[in-house]
Amino acid sequence: MKKRFFGTIGVKVGAWFLLIAVLPLASLTLLIQNNTRDAIMAEITAHLNDLLHEKIERIELYVGEQRQGILALASSPTVIRAAEQLDCARVGHEPRESRAVIPINADAEQFLLRNLQRAGYHDIFLVSLDGDIVYSVAKEDDLGTNLYHGPYADTGLARVFDKVNTLLDSEISSFSYYPPSRKVAAFVATPIYGDKKFLGVLVAQLNEERLFYIFSDYLGLGESGELVAGRVKGDNIVAAAPFRHMPDALETELVLRGETVLPIQLAVAGGKGAGATMDYRGHHILAAWDYVPSMDWGLVVKVDLDEALAPVDQQGQIITGVGLATLALVLCGIIFATGRIVRPVRLLALVMQKFANGDFKARAQKVQDDEVGHLADHFNDMADTIEQYTFTMEEEVAHRTLELQQAISSLDKAQGIAHLGSWEWNIRTGKLAWSDEIYRIFGLAPQQFAATYEAFLEAIHPADRDLVAGAVNDSLSKDVPYAVTHRVLRPGGEVRIVEERGDIQRDEQGQPVYMLGTVQDVTEIRVVQKRLNEYIDIIDENVLTSATNIEGNITYISDAFCRTSGYGRDELLGQNHRIFRHPDMPKEVYEQLWKTIIGGSVWNGIFKNKTKGGGSYWVETTISPTFDESGKITGFTAIHNDITDKRRIEQISITDELTGLFNRRHFNELFPEELNRARRDGKNFAFIMLDVDNFKKYNDTYGHQEGDEVLRQVGATLKGILKRSGDFAFRLGGEEFGALITVQKEEDAFLVAESLRAAIAGLRILHEKNSPRQYVTISCGVKTVHTNRDRVDEVDAIYRMADDALYQAKAEGRNRVKVYM
Repeated sequence: MKKRFFGTIGVKVGAWFLLIAVLPLASLTLLIQNNTRDAIMAEITAHLNDLLHEKIERIELYVGEQRQGILALASSPTVIRAAEQLDCARVGHEPRESRAVIPINADAEQFLLRNLQRAGYHDIFLVSLDGDIVYSVAKEDDLGTNLYHGPYADTGLARVFDKVNTLLDSEISSFSYYPPSRKVAAFVATPIYGDKKFLGVLVAQLNEERLFYIFSDYLGLGESGELVAGRVKGDNIVAAAPFRHMPDALETELVLRGETVLPIQLAVAGGKGAGATMDYRGHHILAAWDYVPSMDWGLVVKVDLDEALAPVDQQGQIITGVGLATLALVLCGIIFATGRIVRPVRLLALVMQKFANGDFKARAQKVQDDEVGHLADHFNDMADTIEQYTFTMEEEVAHRTLELQQAISSLDKAQGIAHLGSWEWNIRTGKLAWSDEIYRIFGLAPQQFAATYEAFLEAIHPADRDLVAGAVNDSLSKDVPYAVTHRVLRPGGEVRIVEERGDIQRDEQGQPVYMLGTVQDVTEIRVVQKRLNEYIDIIDENVLTSATNIEGNITYISDAFCRTSGYGRDELLGQNHRIFRHPDMPKEVYEQLWKTIIGGSVWNGIFKNKTKGGGSYWVETTISPTFDESGKITGFTAIHNDITDKRRIEQISITDELTGLFNRRHFNELFPEELNRARRDGKNFAFIMLDVDNFKKYNDTYGHQEGDEVLRQVGATLKGILKRSGDFAFRLGGEEFGALITVQKEEDAFLVAESLRAAIAGLRILHEKNSPRQYVTISCGVKTVHTNRDRVDEVDAIYRMADDALYQAKAEGRNRVKVYM
């Protein structure tokens, strides 16, 4: 009864009216909500991005002010005299235990106290080169202790002192708990120089109030928004500032992690971005994140997604109420309209139902003179004819049914073996017979199917009906094989893909009589094929991949690779892979690459490639040989990972900002590596140490800006001369420079150093205080290590020998090269 109700014309007409009325309204409502949601999320994300950059600018300004303040304080004559008075410059060789805390003169102490009060510092320290805290304004428990071996060796003060003592540059620490002050603190420190000597380190202990005010300013962040700062500690990322929702996050060093990658983790790693994500509490949020270089922090500005989307939810409730009211009005109209249209049809249907149930006397009453009335007349004529031939037809049907059952039984057995469905279509009668397998494929029960060609078309996906009908018509009219692939729409809405094959039987006049065929469900096969093609498209769009033949000529290249290189695919196919080769790459790399892959092994390495426009990019590459069935190499496949941004960051971290040369940090890393490489290759290794003569006098005479320009020109000269792939030039600190080179003979190192000295002298930069010369000169110390016979293995020893040679050059009058023998 329930099925009969839902199958009535009244319900169908009403359903169509309802669909036509409601579907546009529902679609419009959904579109408005989605557009509103997207617009609000985009607006809030942009707002968070603006807040993020504003916070970073304020942090950078704060850090810059602290660095400038400590630099200015360390350069003051009062501080320099105080450092000399307290013997911070390591004069003498008395053991540390015998040193006492010596009070500085009253003027210096008052000067430091005034600067502490003016800058808002908690404390100011003077620290010796050995790590002794020899003076403190606040005079807390840390005064007189040693930052290398004492009780506070694992504090932010000790770490920032060690950085300054090593790198000879200003540094600032993150905020962490400092026991002597019993509070959270950070430290900014810088070297103290006096009379060309490194006297010690000046450190200021910062109060957290000013920086953390930035984090407590929640203007524009609503009720749930907050700022999250994180830093690396060991293998974890911990809180670097208090949080709005966890004020004790900094003191407890809250570890920031979640079930997915958090934006703070991306920011600490140097990444930046914005969008919907999760926070450290597991809440859904909108956030913007970036890296703060000066503090080595990651910073996230975020707001809970629920709060951000609250206006969308409110709008949805209003729209839902309006939609329900509209739907009620539409339903009332539909009920009235369908009643007027459907009543005559329902009466005719009732008569036809009686006739179908065996009441062959039942006849339709013509209610009105329209299409339904004409249908009633035709039904009555048909009923008269059927009544006359009822008994004859029943016998014929019984006979045909038996034959059909026998055929179906045989066919079902065959199909059970072949896993195919078969069908038979009597073209003249329009009768269609399906095997049980086809019913299973189409998701129908036999009683649900009308067994006609039209019913078959109804079971086909609407978008494919014209395709199937066209294939049937072509087969009937043009006598071509029937073969078509189409979709089936099951009653529950599931879509299946089938392949059909059929053959036509014709009578003596060539007219089609029967059509026999099979149906095979190929849904799973097509799904696998589609997914495979989608995966290939994803790889082509997002992964830098390429393939070449045995000669290295390109046979395939992905869209992602084309975008990165700047070439079109048509420009690259058939070209040799060396089209990407950058002149900076040593030929030894490519020789080792070909030796590896021609030998049948996988090669891994890093390339600097050239773009079509002459630019460059870095890739981390894996190249694998491809083999035919006989095991012969037929070509090579490469996967590349674009690491250009990573390399640029690495380059910045190892480069001296003033001269563009490598800095002291990279020198400390590279020196032992190059020494070991020279020893492995059996080559001679030389270290050249050079110093600008009377550079302090030059600064005193011409000013620090002119002094910086001299250092830049010295750096440019070193770059111009040391151009081989195995040559490296460094600024070690102040006016001191260094070079690492490999040489054939010991005199080669002397010649390189002499060329550097002559080139600097040839610049003719005026220097009136560089007596007896009147221009800028350098002195060089050289130490050559014969790796096959010298027993010198320690970097410190080689450095000391070159330094001794440098001082010998200065002692003999400067502007010369001395070789350590």
